[in-house]
Amino acid sequence: MPFDLSPIGPTLGAIIEGIDARDLSDADDAALKAAFAEHRVLVLRDQSLGADDQVTFSARFGPLYRMPYVKPLADHPDVIAVLKEADEVKVSTFGSWWHADFSYLEEPPVYSILQAHELPPAGGDTLFADLCTAYDALSDGMKAMLSPLKVMHSGHIYGTKLAPDGEKAR
Repeated sequence: MPFDLSPIGPTLGAIIEGIDARDLSDADDAALKAAFAEHRVLVLRDQSLGADDQVTFSARFGPLYRMPYVKPLADHPDVIAVLKEADEVKVSTFGSWWHADFSYLEEPPVYSILQAHELPPAGGDTLFADLCTAYDALSDGMKAMLSPLKVMHSGHIYGTKLAPDGEKAR
């Protein structure tokens, strides 16, 4: 493996060290994708990506999706800044509730890529849930009860559908 990998928990998450996301080989790509398939959440330590670097890194893992309901960086339409100041503790902000990115799309992206520039000394957590393992832990009876149910994921609260190129479609 071209980098060091340390699992965070028994079923979800791993820390990746010893890799530069700005300079990946095809073998690095394959190893990162394999690590993601196994651990589902990866934390790449000690990265210093500019917006161009983040777009280049992200594009290695599939098409980029633009959010028509969130203003991107002025000079980087594929990058949005998610910012919450210390005095905004009681303010509901973008992404502050449990969600799955783009789950309402017909073909949602496999990956979401986040980069933290400034972190508070405590709090400010981004949490992830391992729903595959949660489902596997259900009793057979509960799985049978849930099996015929259907779920509808919708982006209607944003009043728009999202096209891969970021264009709004109704």
